[in-house]
Amino acid sequence: MPEEQISNLLKIIRIFKNSIIQQRKEDIGLNKEFREWDKLSDEAFVNFERKL
Repeated sequence: MPEEQISNLLKIIRIFKNSIIQQRKEDIGLNKEFREWDKLSDEAFVNFERKL
């Protein structure tokens, strides 16, 4: 395999790896938001049920 192709392949791998790392960071933030939303919606639902 020519040197240029190897270099391009390594660049592609780095881009892919960085993309996965970034996606994990975003997923962690999104999961935190979902947990917060879940907690707040549960609290709101319980309060709503108590008033019925």
